[in-house]
Amino acid sequence: MQRLRLSKDIQTVYQRGVKRFHPFFRTVFLKTQESESRATVVVSTRVSKKAVERNRIKRRLRPILKKILNQAGPSR
Repeated sequence: MQRLRLSKDIQTVYQRGVKRFHPFFRTVFLKTQESESRATVVVSTRVSKKAVERNRIKRRLRPILKKILNQAGPSR
């Protein structure tokens, strides 16, 4: 799994992707033609006003997301 880093790429996923909501987070997925899945983790300031805490949450979520995407296989 590669991380989405460019704001343009992240914005495209938000605009065109399929959204799923949970009380604590939101996931947005976009099917691509690439063989490897790409993802990003965004934690809102509603979760915490402190960047340190938001970054800690992102560090914990990335390996979980990577495992889920690897189990799902290549995007088709």
